[in-house]
Amino acid sequence: MYEKLEKICISQNIKLTEFGLSEHSFGNVSIRVNENHFFIKPSGVNVKKLNKGSCPLINIPTGKKVNKTNLKPSVDTPTHLEIYKKFKNIKSISHCHSKFATAWAQAARPIPLLGTTHADFWEKDIPVVKYLSRAQMKKYEFFTGKLICEKIADDKINMSNCPGLLVSGHGQFAWGENYTKAVINSNLIEYIAHMAYASIKIGVKSKLPKYISKFHFDRKHSKKKYYGQN
Repeated sequence: MYEKLEKICISQNIKLTEFGLSEHSFGNVSIRVNENHFFIKPSGVNVKKLNKGSCPLINIPTGKKVNKTNLKPSVDTPTHLEIYKKFKNIKSISHCHSKFATAWAQAARPIPLLGTTHADFWEKDIPVVKYLSRAQMKKYEFFTGKLICEKIADDKINMSNCPGLLVSGHGQFAWGENYTKAVINSNLIEYIAHMAYASIKIGVKSKLPKYISKFHFDRKHSKKKYYGQN
């Protein structure tokens, strides 16, 4: 079981680069193994050179690496850890600095709901988490995760209706309730971010009317959904 999930972790990190979402060694994907453990990409490595036994296995209650790999876990491990601690249904987390999503994050602006492609996956705007305070920089990755969790709680965000968000000045984080969904959702954030940017450059005048956005979201996600092969 562990070997299989480590293999998935490696394949999903490779997929992040294949989608063009992770330049150089930026970005990381983690995979939950069980209630108490997750695999994550090692820090600053070429993911195509990873193999069996390469990925650090992190104990969720302690935050410590518990397998024998000599490779250090991603520096963003504390952020992943906070999300896994808070949300037991999350099976995968993806983080990257994709171009257009990161541009919105650097502007500290949510991605507005302008069209039906966005509404097919996010019920509202793709939210943005505020900047960390100066004091929080001492434990930067930990507080990034904490602020993400607080944003979800404070805004009463249903993570199924909002499978990812932005962190001001940083980039995007996405998650999924299965092992492959987080990377797919990272790709969707980038696609939607690009379309929103292009729409604003062209001169879009308003957000998508709510009755249209709600219809598109509901046809995929509500109890009466009819999209796909149910």
